[in-house]
Amino acid sequence: MIQAFDNTKLIGHYYEREKGAPLIVFFHGLWGHSYLDGVPIYRITQKHNWNLLLCDLRAQGDSEGEFSTLGVLEKYDCLDWVEWAQNRFGDKNPIFLMGVSMGASIVMMSSDLELPDSVYGIIDDCGFTSTLDVIKQNNNKQISKYIPKNLVPTMLNVGTKIWGSFDLSDADACKALAHTDIPLLIIHGDEDMKAPLSMAYKLYDSCNGEKQLYIVHGADHTENYRKDPGGYEKIVTKFIEERLRQKKCQTPGTKP
Repeated sequence: MIQAFDNTKLIGHYYEREKGAPLIVFFHGLWGHSYLDGVPIYRITQKHNWNLLLCDLRAQGDSEGEFSTLGVLEKYDCLDWVEWAQNRFGDKNPIFLMGVSMGASIVMMSSDLELPDSVYGIIDDCGFTSTLDVIKQNNNKQISKYIPKNLVPTMLNVGTKIWGSFDLSDADACKALAHTDIPLLIIHGDEDMKAPLSMAYKLYDSCNGEKQLYIVHGADHTENYRKDPGGYEKIVTKFIEERLRQKKCQTPGTKP
């Protein structure tokens, strides 16, 4: 348990396989659960003896909080968990941030918050460009063609400002990625109906650092591992191992 910057109590579930091994910090999707959304990365980290922290988002799971802020405050919670990891394991222990759906967007949104050098990379599984973009995308399918497309997101954002005291325009992964050089792996399904593949390309183009895009054919939202478990594990493992080798080569006094 940690206390977030606003004193909200946040809960994480830590699985230690080997002291000093890379730590993957994982965030589940909106109204999801780390025990379900985290199954793929749990299996991968178990196989490679990597350590894993499954985080419950605020107002979800075992964490406290009155409501979800859809990434606005959660990105700072991500930073708080990174600081917890540094305090517990030291500033040399490799950290990778990963999430699925909104959890993926949250870790990308946190990328410009002056994360420490111990964060070696970010893994995005079907994340979206911004909270307002994904609201607009999904409401356009359900509302009448006579209602202006921007009306619902605008009204929702007015409501969050008045009653929640937060601005949804602050939840923008593309803006954050444009100001970071942390390596990024994007995993996205080409049949994603909630966060279309065009969002993955936009995230890729926005990223200012090293980046990779892995497209899972036939996968809808949050289906990437189920549709392609072998490819999913391979690309995640390769990304982590390459970042570890890269950092080792950059350390003075070490050989490739």
